[in-house]
Formats: sequence, structure tokens, C-alpha cells
Amino acid sequence: MAPLPRVSIHSTSDLAPYLAVLADVRDRFCTAPQDDTDSGYWDGATEGVDDRGLAVEGVKRWLFRRMEELEVLGPDGEAALEETAATMASLLGGCGSDSPIPPSCDDDDHGHRNSGPTHRDAASSSEEPETWDFLHGPVRIHEPLAGNTSDDVEIGNQIWNAGILLARVLDEGLLPDPYRTSMTHILELGCGTGITAVVAARSLPSSVRITATDFHPSILATATRNMETNGVADRVDVRQLDWNDPPSSDLAEGVDCILAADVVYDRHHARLLPDVMRCIFRASSAPVGRVVILNRIRDQFLGHIAEFEANMARAGFKGGWQWVDEVFGDAWKGERRRYRLYLFSCYNVDTIE
Repeated sequence: MAPLPRVSIHSTSDLAPYLAVLADVRDRFCTAPQDDTDSGYWDGATEGVDDRGLAVEGVKRWLFRRMEELEVLGPDGEAALEETAATMASLLGGCGSDSPIPPSCDDDDHGHRNSGPTHRDAASSSEEPETWDFLHGPVRIHEPLAGNTSDDVEIGNQIWNAGILLARVLDEGLLPDPYRTSMTHILELGCGTGITAVVAARSLPSSVRITATDFHPSILATATRNMETNGVADRVDVRQLDWNDPPSSDLAEGVDCILAADVVYDRHHARLLPDVMRCIFRASSAPVGRVVILNRIRDQFLGHIAEFEANMARAGFKGGWQWVDEVFGDAWKGERRRYRLYLFSCYNVDTIE
């Protein structure tokens, strides 16, 4: 089964090529497959894993990503956004379905124009990285081509807006004191492609130690490659961390700040994250532990968000959140009240039980 085409939408000039690919995707996946037809994405196999089902899941994630890119084009991208949403509805509701996207999917990811750094030089191949411009210099990020899997590997190997926004917060020095000035060892949870860690290495003092963590080897390989591509491999230590297991003492040693972006989209995460962070700070020798999390607020996950906030309080973390558009002020160009920046502190971490 071939990977989905590499398409990036950064300007209006990218719309025509994208719409041509979208039409092809719709023809392949929104028509009933024939037993003797090879779509190019599905090999028609009927034994073992449901290959076409896996392929459709990959297409859904590919479409979600295109929706996020179309957001930043504003009115110029609205027509393409509508076509993308129609294709998504067909995939979710069956061939030819006009049913709306159900609450379990990212339906609120389209139609919103989010603030973000300029991205340019879209790659036509997975071997060529995309370039994102930040105040502290351009960042080049490799993303493996979207495949046919439906697990967290595909999510982790893509850049998402929340990660870009967290990178911007660091890049532009928008964290308040003491978060901005007291970091000595940062640990990022769910680093994905590593874009936030790269920007942290570029924008924070060289004395700040940075550890980027994720779980799956494929995601860790992507992050490691991006550290090397951007010349920060000597600043960022890429490590594996299983949220279900206590972190090793060498991994957590001296960690006084935890970063994360878009990590609360599942009830299990809402319950697990506070415990993971508490374990990290217990294993750390830092007198104070601080947490910076930037989350996309999706209507279908509001219950998980509320549970996460309650669990953080029960775990001994003090703090709150602010809308990201308020953090950026007049520089914000997207829809308001879509992202929250959480800031938590935990004192006397050596006594946490």
C-alpha cells in the first residue's frame, strides 16, 4: 500500500495542486472498492488486517492535517476547506454520505485561522524537510509520509498547531517569570517531531538542559533526525519515556520544568499525565517543579480537559490557564479561545506522595 501524497498548503499557489490530489483521494476512497481494482493505496487483500480500513484511517489523519494548513489562509482557503470537509464527511459517513462529522473527530479544526510562524519551501518528498521561520532562526523539520496506520505513531510524526504555538511562546519569550527565567532542565512530554525542543534549544540560554521524550521508536527516530538537521543534537537529549512506568532517575535528575503540547485528547491521558509529572518531579532534585502545557480546546474533549484540570489539582499542582490569543495580544491573527496555555507549579516536590 503506497503512502499518501506529500502535499503542503502554505499559500494560495498550493491550492490548485492540493485540490487535484483531493479529487483523486475522493475518487479512490469515497467509491465502493472493486475486488479487481488496485487503488494505489489499498492492495485489495482480504486476509489478515483490514488493509482498506487502515488506509481510510490514514486518509482521515491526512485530511485533518490539510485542514489545519488551510486555516491559516483565511478566506482564500475557505472553498478548499469546504471540499476537504465534504470528503471527510463521505469517509466518516460512507460513500456519498452528507452526514456531518461526528463529535469524536476533529470537526472544529476547520474554519479557524490560527496564528503561527511563517512556513515555506514546502517539500515535495519525505527526504526534504519543511522550513519554519522563527525569531531565533529557521527550523527545518522532517515528517515521514502519512501512511495507512491509525495509531499514535502517525500523530506523533506530524507537526500540529499546538506544538508550533508552544514553540512560538518560547521563541518570543512570552512565558512569565519565574517560568521564563528559572529553567535549568526542561523535559518535554510527547515531543513528536521535536519542533518545540529545537526552538527551545535555539531560544533558551545554553546552560538550560533539554530532554525531549516520546515512546515509539519511529517517533524518537524522527525527533533525533530533526535535532541533527537543525544542529541542536548536542543541546537536546532525545529519550524514550513510557508514561505507564516511573522515569529513571538519570532521566528526571534536575528536571524543574515540563513542557507539553496537545497531550490531552483522551480520558486516559487526563488521568495519567498528572501522575507522570508527579513521578518526574519526585525523582528530580529540583526544589520547585513547573509545568507549561499548550492544549487545543476541542469541543468533543472538553470533559477530558476538565478531568485533567481536576486531577492536576488533586496531584498537588497549583496554577491555571490563559487563552493563547491573550498571550500573543495584537499579534494573534486566528480565531480566539481555541488554545489554552496552562502554567502549573508544585512546591516541596521531594515530599510528594
